[in-house]
Amino acid sequence: MTSSAQKLLSTSTWKELGIDEQLVNALVANKFMNPSQTQEMLLKELKESGKKSGMCEAPTGTGKTLAYLISAIRRVDPKIQETQAVIIVHTQILGFQIMKEAQKLCEPLNITTSLCLGMSSGHAFQKNKHIIIGTADAFLSNFAPKTGRSGQVAALNSPASIKIVVIDEADHFIIHAESQEAIKKIFKAVQQNVQKLLFTATLEEKTKTKMIDEWFSGREIFCVRQQIFLDNTAHFQYDARSKGEEGKLEMVEKLFNLDCFDEGFKAIVFCKTRNGVDNVYRKMIKMNYACSRYHKDMTPEEREKSFADFIASKTRVLITTDMMARGIDVITIAIVVNFDLPTEMQPDGQFKVSPITYVHRTGRAGRFGRKCVALTITESEQDEQDMKTVVSYCDKQFKEGLFNKVTIKSLNDEILKQLEGETADTEVEKRDGEALKAITQNRQETKFDHVKSHDNKKKENKDEKKDTEDKKEEKKEKKEEEKKEEVKEEKKEVKKVEIEFE
Repeated sequence: MTSSAQKLLSTSTWKELGIDEQLVNALVANKFMNPSQTQEMLLKELKESGKKSGMCEAPTGTGKTLAYLISAIRRVDPKIQETQAVIIVHTQILGFQIMKEAQKLCEPLNITTSLCLGMSSGHAFQKNKHIIIGTADAFLSNFAPKTGRSGQVAALNSPASIKIVVIDEADHFIIHAESQEAIKKIFKAVQQNVQKLLFTATLEEKTKTKMIDEWFSGREIFCVRQQIFLDNTAHFQYDARSKGEEGKLEMVEKLFNLDCFDEGFKAIVFCKTRNGVDNVYRKMIKMNYACSRYHKDMTPEEREKSFADFIASKTRVLITTDMMARGIDVITIAIVVNFDLPTEMQPDGQFKVSPITYVHRTGRAGRFGRKCVALTITESEQDEQDMKTVVSYCDKQFKEGLFNKVTIKSLNDEILKQLEGETADTEVEKRDGEALKAITQNRQETKFDHVKSHDNKKKENKDEKKDTEDKKEEKKEKKEEEKKEEVKEEKKEVKKVEIEFE
């Protein structure tokens, strides 16, 4: 274990933090022998009363996911077959990853789980599961009332039994007006006294104030912050101004020939746009380099296959957008490349460099204190100015002098030097890959069942429609027959009158 990883571990035991024996056994069975400092910090806060609401800020890769899974599991009564805990995530892929971790702990405890990611994910939502992991919109579709033409329509599922709502990457939701409103609607849909736990790796004071104002409605809350600096990341900058786009691609090509890939390590490359991802991907494929890509314009099936290939080491490099800048946990990622500097849209519609997103991007490598490398490529004067903003932010937040210049020629040696003594944990990754594959398979089967159900429903509707049409036709024929009989009777009466008149 590296010195950085040792820094993250607590000296307390699970039992000392109030965790019951069954859950401790499940944790130990999954190699979580002791809590991290982040987990200790939260569990100590919740030890006296596990129902308190609050916020938790801790660096990327320090154990936040396990911290909130434990908090959710502790609120569940397995004997009651109703949804009692909800975890809200901002992307489907993050939902898959958290589901994988949740199942490991929940199955031995007879606690059931379900994804709630919307129909585009291919996963049909399963009712009355103890813990729901889902996106905000999908949750609202299932648990919030809707307003129709005839007034308010009741929710498809009752949220009355929900005791705890966890918001992962909470700062992401608060900075976007639509997602901010979605979280507010979630809190409105559930019981007023529900426990609210918000988690993030980056929490600025103004963001914290906004969260309290928007989501906690004057409620007394706790706020815990894990202030720890991990010196496990080497930050490099490559100046490609003299060569422009060509120089950037040359550096990425160099990336595919690094010696560290022979040891099982992987890299993730971040581009600003989806078109940018496709452009870099096509050029690398054209050069016969195997790589994966991942962005929103791909179908769910394409994204899942691409990510599965990356996890299974069929590819060593994943090219993506900031869609994967948060939460994704692949322990063999040792290199993060900023092909484009991260930006964020401002209220006026303009884009500005985002140091916070830089922190989240680099957090995809070096999980739980492992050594890693972050490489940023600049190609313009604007990039240079933006890089200074990122450096200034990191100097203030972490430590001065983190960034160093690197050349194409020196890159391989610098990375080997940084990763010296580090090993890629491929066995854990293999197990994670198998778990994700099982979830994907479930997605495909669920989708097939959904299609079958949809087809059956269509057939039923068609049959019902035919029955209705047949009944209408029978009714019409009956009326016509009755009319004919009436006409016959009228003719008889007329003839009778004529005879009597004669």
